[in-house]
Amino acid sequence: RLQKLPGSLPGAASWICGGLQHTCALSEGQVFSWGKAERCGLGLSEKAPPVLKPRKVEGLPTISSIRSSDHHVLACAEDGSCLVWGEGQMYQLANRPRDVDNPTDNEEEPNDELQA
Repeated sequence: RLQKLPGSLPGAASWICGGLQHTCALSEGQVFSWGKAERCGLGLSEKAPPVLKPRKVEGLPTISSIRSSDHHVLACAEDGSCLVWGEGQMYQLANRPRDVDNPTDNEEEPNDELQA
């Protein structure tokens, strides 16, 4: 059965995407997310409670497009920058090495991402 999304967006959604446990919508340059925070696809910590209605992802510039995979989200800003958040175990967050001038951590296990 179809149902109307609880809560509201500031305007019409221009794009919607989803992962295994989260959904995102783009509305008037802002990203909204809802679902289960378990693997951080909502832009929250993994221990955050489920989000049952659209919640603005804070700290983003004006966004022109979004895409999502199982446990991460990618956003393209109007200024041309790309942002990504979520689980980065397979380097999909472009998180290795953390310091490109000194890539000594390239093979280390991440301590700021979820451990399987």
